[in-house]
Amino acid sequence: MRIHKSYIIFLLSVLVFFANSWGYSIFILDEAKNAECAREMLEQGNWFLPTFNYELRTDKPPLHYYFMMLSYSVFGATAFAARFFSSVMGILTVLSTYFFTKKFLGDGVAFFAALVFLASIQMSVQFHLAVPDPYLIFFTNLGIFSFLMGLEKRETKYLYLMYVSISLAVLAKGPVAVALPGLTFLLYLVLTRQLKWEVIKWLKIPQGVLLTILIVFPVYLKLGLDSDWEWLKGFFLEHNVGRFTSTMEGHGGNVLYIPIVMLAGLLPFSLFFPQALRKAWEFRNEPLLMLAIIDVTVFAVFFTVSRTKLPTYPEPCYPFAAIILGYFVHHWTQQSFKKQWVSVGIFVFLGIAMPLGGFIGLSLDPNFAYMKWDALVFLPVTFGSAFALVLVKRGKLKKAAYAMAAGFIVLGMGAHYIVFPSIDQNNPVTKSKALALDDTELAFYGYLIPANVFAEQRKIPKLHSINEVKQFLKKPNSRLISEKRSIEELKKIDGLQIYFEHKDLFENKTMYIVGF
Repeated sequence: MRIHKSYIIFLLSVLVFFANSWGYSIFILDEAKNAECAREMLEQGNWFLPTFNYELRTDKPPLHYYFMMLSYSVFGATAFAARFFSSVMGILTVLSTYFFTKKFLGDGVAFFAALVFLASIQMSVQFHLAVPDPYLIFFTNLGIFSFLMGLEKRETKYLYLMYVSISLAVLAKGPVAVALPGLTFLLYLVLTRQLKWEVIKWLKIPQGVLLTILIVFPVYLKLGLDSDWEWLKGFFLEHNVGRFTSTMEGHGGNVLYIPIVMLAGLLPFSLFFPQALRKAWEFRNEPLLMLAIIDVTVFAVFFTVSRTKLPTYPEPCYPFAAIILGYFVHHWTQQSFKKQWVSVGIFVFLGIAMPLGGFIGLSLDPNFAYMKWDALVFLPVTFGSAFALVLVKRGKLKKAAYAMAAGFIVLGMGAHYIVFPSIDQNNPVTKSKALALDDTELAFYGYLIPANVFAEQRKIPKLHSINEVKQFLKKPNSRLISEKRSIEELKKIDGLQIYFEHKDLFENKTMYIVGF
């Protein structure tokens, strides 16, 4: 009995996006702040005003907090619960990409588009994180797919699905979820010569705007009212306008930053991207290919121009980049194109270089030397590249493509089962659990690693002066969390003892726990 491709895609999605999502703690800064924020909202019965360490947090709108709160209600406030719906969003993103691509370009292209997406290590990681990006990616792409389906089929149900999806994306990340899809829609209509009054009228823009306002405005208004408008000022002025017009938190980069991130993020199939983009442009009469080219270009250019740059920023266009690559790979496996020896050769080089480079790099870094044998997690890429080379030489291109995908899919899963737990065991918050601080009164002076708050699941107050520190530490069973920049000042306190000291693996921070 032949298994339908949609079942294969679903099973792979579950395996990839849920891989050991329970097996390592919440430690990354953004993940810790988002996970704790949702926990505090649930604890306080507050559905609108986000807080971190019980102070206003203006970074993100609240949609992902709602999903996390629901998950906490079922599973408890754990790492698995915080990440649960992020993984679900990954599965839905792959399935929707497969479904809509199949409608426009056929089952073969749709299957390879899904495989391209599932093979991406960046996507595997992203849909494991308790952050708003997985929700933004899914709802943004559902809205863009629905736009094309509604426009081509003239079915109003897809039109309203588009407006609802984009509205939910706005509640996940903000106005960027309207601006970039809106620009994509406009350019598509212009370049396909459909920017006509009859089309504009059919798009029911006034009704769509009203529907968006009805979904979005009450939430933003409530956030403003409950925070004396501080949330709106912080979110729109600092975290939207500020991020675009200036470099924030040191996250900058040159004009090649975003293209390089995208090529790295979509390995191994991004090795075909120049050829794939050229072929997609040749066949741009296919509506989905034209839309995909526009979408990828809009996101890439916008975030290249933006002063603040992060690897996550172009991710909402990855499903459409996967469609471009999937279209090329499908036709390559049908032997419509040449054997692509250059791209396959680079893949073989990666298969050799990744485990070797990983082992040497980890061995030479004193912070990560204990993980050097974890570099064996790259071996699936080595085997995949070897099989792909042999299969290409034999002309079995479809099996070669499967070998390429399998190598990176297994690598992604291996990272979650082996690499991330190994890192987690050596992060300062995990290490500090040996002190058994549950019944200890805690405060911090200087800097606090955000993961401490989610790990303790209680408020850790900030102390502002040495006198406050002295008064606090006079309390029985009290401990102070601090960091390297403040420790020399604290050492001047008579009788102070350092109970814990550990350097963060990724940030230039050393966590201390001190007391009398």
